[in-house]
Amino acid sequence: MNFMFEWLELKQLKRAGIDRKSLILFYCACIRSVLEYACQAFHTNLPSYLSDQIERDQKRVLRILFPEVSYSKAMEDAGLKTLFHRREELCSSLFKQIVESDQHKLADLLPAHNDSERYNFRTRRMFSFPNVKTKRFGNTFIMHFATKQQL
Repeated sequence: MNFMFEWLELKQLKRAGIDRKSLILFYCACIRSVLEYACQAFHTNLPSYLSDQIERDQKRVLRILFPEVSYSKAMEDAGLKTLFHRREELCSSLFKQIVESDQHKLADLLPAHNDSERYNFRTRRMFSFPNVKTKRFGNTFIMHFATKQQL
């Protein structure tokens, strides 16, 4: 994605003497929000090269704000996480909301609850899973996070 206009605004704000904390807030509100929009729909099937391109946008912004330090140090100084970890947290929190509320609009998409009393497994899964024939379906948001859920 190309956010040249926002980067130019960010550079202008930096030249105007705006403090870094405000610039980070501007980044989070105007740039990162666009990068993370609807990430639950695409995160689990996002190829690594596209994830790297999205991460490159954050690297560029942090290079503008912290030109003297490395990317990891700039993230630490800014109090930010990698966009991959941020998308993972957003997806996980949405899935948790779906599981905890039967009234959630997406609750009907969850797989059937596991009847774990019939079997004695070491790890008890919360959901029983259908046979997945394609990797694409197995990596969907619901299936990806349902496989991680345990009782």
